[in-house]
Amino acid sequence: MNNTFLSRLRSIRSRIILSITGLLLLFLATTVLMSRYQLGIALDRGAFLAKHLGRFENTTAFMARAMSAVVESIGNDQDLVRCLAARTTPDVESAAPTSACDPENRWKTARGVLGAALEPELMLLTDVHDVPVGKAPEGITAERLRRQLFYQRIAQGMVLSGYVQLEGKPYFATGAPIRDSTGRRVGTILVGFSLDHFFMDFTKASDDKKNKWQNLFYLVDGNVIGSTLGEVIDPASLAKAYEPANRHHDREGSRTFEVLMLGDTMYDFSSIPRTIFVEDKEKRGELVMARIRTGFLQDRNRVEGPILWTGGFSLIVSILLGFLVARGIVRPLQGFIGYTEQMAKGGADLTHRFPVDGNDELAQLARNLNAMLDHLQMLFNGVKASALEVGNSAAEISVTAGQLHQRSREESVKVEEIATAVSEMNQMIQQLSSYSQKAADHAKTGGEAVGEASNAIIDIRKTVVDVSEHVKTLGERSARIGNIVETIGQIADQTSLLALNASIEAAHAGEHGKGFAVVANEVSNLAERVNKSARQIEEQLAQIRLLTEQAVRRMGDATNTVDAGVIKVDSTFRGLNEMMGLVQEIGEREKEQAAVSDNIARNMEDIYMLVREGLSASEQTVSEGDRLKRLGEALLASVEQFKTDDAHAPQPPGPKALLPAKPGQS
Repeated sequence: MNNTFLSRLRSIRSRIILSITGLLLLFLATTVLMSRYQLGIALDRGAFLAKHLGRFENTTAFMARAMSAVVESIGNDQDLVRCLAARTTPDVESAAPTSACDPENRWKTARGVLGAALEPELMLLTDVHDVPVGKAPEGITAERLRRQLFYQRIAQGMVLSGYVQLEGKPYFATGAPIRDSTGRRVGTILVGFSLDHFFMDFTKASDDKKNKWQNLFYLVDGNVIGSTLGEVIDPASLAKAYEPANRHHDREGSRTFEVLMLGDTMYDFSSIPRTIFVEDKEKRGELVMARIRTGFLQDRNRVEGPILWTGGFSLIVSILLGFLVARGIVRPLQGFIGYTEQMAKGGADLTHRFPVDGNDELAQLARNLNAMLDHLQMLFNGVKASALEVGNSAAEISVTAGQLHQRSREESVKVEEIATAVSEMNQMIQQLSSYSQKAADHAKTGGEAVGEASNAIIDIRKTVVDVSEHVKTLGERSARIGNIVETIGQIADQTSLLALNASIEAAHAGEHGKGFAVVANEVSNLAERVNKSARQIEEQLAQIRLLTEQAVRRMGDATNTVDAGVIKVDSTFRGLNEMMGLVQEIGEREKEQAAVSDNIARNMEDIYMLVREGLSASEQTVSEGDRLKRLGEALLASVEQFKTDDAHAPQPPGPKALLPAKPGQS
């Protein structure tokens, strides 16, 4: 149910009605909001007076600048300055002015100009001794002026504007010193308006209607000293009504406002602090603006009521108008929708034509649809013929692609076998290259070892030759030692003979020869021992000579053997060098062959991948051929669902019956 409601809500009829209604509601809401805003601006109270009070302050500042310009202009009158400078004594009567220089006459002329231009209530001119020149306000004397803080500041050289109370009367005044060409003060000028006059000028200019006047009053120390509400309430009652405890409150909507009740009339108000000069003091007062309060809600409801009633009536009219407009647009569209639904489901009658009535957008749409059906009928006839040709071509492509695919498969198998064989051969060549490299490394290592062995054998031969020479030298030294030992034996024999002879001679000597006989006996024993040792040395030397001769012979044999070994090692080293060169050359050739084989293997892999891609492409071609054939058959079947016969064939009643009847038809 929700889906049905949403579908109806999204229909063209609902959109038209909602669009018109929404635009009217938007216009109505905008009108109401703008009216409320404008009424709020026109009738709002309370804080709105603050900006008007600020406007009054701006007016006050402007008046202060204008009055300052006026008093400075008067102060620049050279004749007046000259006449004031001539009053050198405080005794006015003794300062007998001449007819050619009388400040009173000059001031009288200036007063006339000021009265005609500004109409001020306060116009005062004093000389350097603060004595008023000419006519002065009642009660103002030099002594009283000197006690005035406002006047003192002007006399000190300031151009000053503000609220001031002179002799009990409040003014808005401006004052300036008068100076001669040397800058010395020769007088003072004051110009001002009474507060009642000053406030009333602004109040009357605030609005043409008296009940909308922006009234002003000024309070100092709880007393009203200037007011535009004198006709409504006396100053004492006004001051009492302004006291916070006596103020009233008014509620409007959700807001509560503080108001003043003056008599039977309610006033909105706003206030700001304002200072005033009173005698020798500067006091703080309060400037208040008040306006009669108006009933905003009543006025707003009085204005909004007709707007809302008019808006409601317009809303009903817009809904009816939207319904009629939507009905006139939607009914013809239903005929188009019925036919397009049949076309969307398939099997639509392309010979159908929509009736054309009038020249509006719907008639133009009907003409465009009829032209589109003419083109579709021609297109579908051409598509039907093309579908037959596509089906035949697709069948031929499918057969050809199948044959191509079979050949590609056989080529792929052969190329795969070649690639496998090349890959195995490449691996074997790589291994052979690795073995050749290892053999070259071992041959190099063996050659280095043989070279080292040859060098060691040569060193051994040198050592053997040296040892043989040393052994020969040892044999010669042994022979010499034998000769020495033989000499020692001969000496020992002779010593024995001498000892024997000495013993014989000692025996002949008797007692005296006993000691000599002992020595001779010891010498005989020593000679025997030496002789015995000499014979042992001879025996040892004989063995040494025998061993030395054997060592010499063996050293000679070893030298011959070493020489033969050196020759054989040299021959082996040369053979190893030649073999190492051959192995290195074979290794280089194997490396080149391995690189070529690796390149062939990569090329075969690339060829194999290309063949596989070709095989995949041929498979895809076969698949696409079959798919194209099926699409041709499906296209032909789809086209045959649409009726594309003679355009004058009878039209189906379905879509045409949904169209609105022509004028005059039943």
